[in-house]
Amino acid sequence: MTASGLGKLYLEALHQNDGITMTTLTLRLRGLQAEIVESMVEAGLAETRSEAVRIALLQFGRSSGLIDEAALFKALQRAAAEKPLGDREILEGIRRSKRARVPRR
Repeated sequence: MTASGLGKLYLEALHQNDGITMTTLTLRLRGLQAEIVESMVEAGLAETRSEAVRIALLQFGRSSGLIDEAALFKALQRAAAEKPLGDREILEGIRRSKRARVPRR
């Protein structure tokens, strides 16, 4: 599984049977926001810009306390059990994540 696969696993884990409805949203991103989204895609952390925005929103939810960490961990465990990663895939995902960090200005 690629680093992008890790992002998908994260998204799938959070949306399994959670009853959340889908919403269509048009965003206009400029400057650093646009650079971050593009960097996530270029680094393979997300396959598309939409997926990158979803991952970033979920990360914000975690860091702001809007997402219950215990529930997230359980959902990730369930999703990982269905799609196990090999050691090589995990290490490659970590390497890509480290290389993908956008420098702060």
